[in-house]
This record gives sequence, structure tokens and C-alpha cells, in this order.
Amino acid sequence: MKPNNKPKPLGALLIEKELITEASIRFALQEQKITKEKIGEILERLCFVTGNDVVMALAEQNGLPYLDIDGVLPEKNILKLFNKNFCLNNIFLPIRKIDKSLEVVGYNIDDGKLEQLISRQTGLVPKFYISERKKIINAINKLYYFLEHPVEKLIEKEVNLLSHDIEMARGIDNLVKHIIHLAIKMRASDIHIRPTAKSTNISFRIDGVMSSVLSLPVSLSRIVTSLKMKAEMDIAEQRLPQDGRFSATILNNAYDFRVSTIVSPQGENMVLRIWL
Repeated sequence: MKPNNKPKPLGALLIEKELITEASIRFALQEQKITKEKIGEILERLCFVTGNDVVMALAEQNGLPYLDIDGVLPEKNILKLFNKNFCLNNIFLPIRKIDKSLEVVGYNIDDGKLEQLISRQTGLVPKFYISERKKIINAINKLYYFLEHPVEKLIEKEVNLLSHDIEMARGIDNLVKHIIHLAIKMRASDIHIRPTAKSTNISFRIDGVMSSVLSLPVSLSRIVTSLKMKAEMDIAEQRLPQDGRFSATILNNAYDFRVSTIVSPQGENMVLRIWL
């Protein structure tokens, strides 16, 4: 996993790249005596360098390829090889199985301990990539949440309940929440809601490409009204375009939603732009 020659200390690599000064390294080493953290975590916490600066230096130090975890979506059977707490405690995420090897993205992988743990639990040989600590932790929390809470099935169940609620006594907030969670799961940048004569269509923009995701009964076009209320827009005004916004904390991350409506012959079209 490592080159044969002894790797340079992380601080020396960061100084070589002119990302930090020797004075900052000395201060971080003093901090390390108190907190017992890894030096990279201290430098990032003190904002001396970015998480990306640290991980790129660690990749060079350990002879490992960098992987942008934002584009990673492991299959369910791969995630089920480990539980969430095991991944959080060791700061790693399984990605995919290829023959007798398991591709893994991690952060604390410089002492061989994680390699032994993974091999012992799976019988597979880990192939390591490295990524930012915070990104790995966020990915673990998000992916394991959706593994335990299958949002597609929750949406299906909620639509069924609402469709049979003739008197409209059941609120629509749960459906709104599940649709937003699905957008977060699929890494959508926008949610588009478009009423038609026979249905209410929901699409997501993912990596710049629009994809149709859900087709809801016409009766559930009231989802637009619910979102207008969330965004503090005038629900009585349906003839003029409007703009609004709201915020929500989802899986420990703060999101902003910029909401806009335009008028169409079938009703109000709505777009929610998602900002992290």
C-alpha cells in the first residue's frame, strides 16, 4: 500500500507545496500534545489549510489515489458488509466488490489497522482510495440513513394513503419531506413540479440533466400550495410568478431552497433550487 521509501511528514509536504508555514506547523504540534488528534485534523480545524489540501498531501504521502466521494453511490449489498458505526469509527466507506477485492475510500489508513479489520470481516483484500474526512463522514451518514429508510417506498406508501384520503384530512407534509429527501439522495440540484391535465409530474436536475422521477395523482398538485407556504409565498396569488425561500437541516447538513413559480394553463409550475 505504501512505497518502500519512508514517506515525508505531512507538515513537510504542506510546506513544500507552500500551503502552510513552519510557524503554523509548530503551533499545530503544540496543539497535538494537548488534543492527541492527527496533525492533519488539527491543521484543518484551525483553518490553516483546507480539507482538500490535507487529503491531497496524505494521498502523496501514502501513495494512494484520491477519489472525490461526492460522485460515489455504493450498492446496498456493499453497504451491508459493515454497519454505520463501524464505518464512522474508522472513517471509511466501502464502494464496490471486484472479484476478491473490495474498493474502499478512507482517511485514517496509514497504519495498516483498517486493512486488517476489513480483511478479517469480509475475507476480501481492500483496495484503498483516500478522500476528505468530512466528506466521508457526511457520505456515511447519508447513505446509511437511506439504507435504513428506503425513501422510494416511503413515497409510494404516502401517495397511496393520500390518494385514498377522500376528505383530504391527511396533511401533505410527509410527502414533501420524502420528495426532498429523495432529491438529496439522488444529488439533485433542482426539483421541478409541473401539474398537467392528468397528473402532477416531478423531475430532478442531476448533473445538469433533467430526469422525470415521480408521477403523482392530480389531487396531489396541492403539494405546490404546501411548498408556497413553506417559502412564505402568497398562496392566494396563482396568476403571477412568485419567488421565495426556506431552509432545512437534513442529515446534519443545512440546506437552502430557493423557490419560484410560473403560471401555466394547467396551474402553477414550481422550481426548487437546492443549495448546500
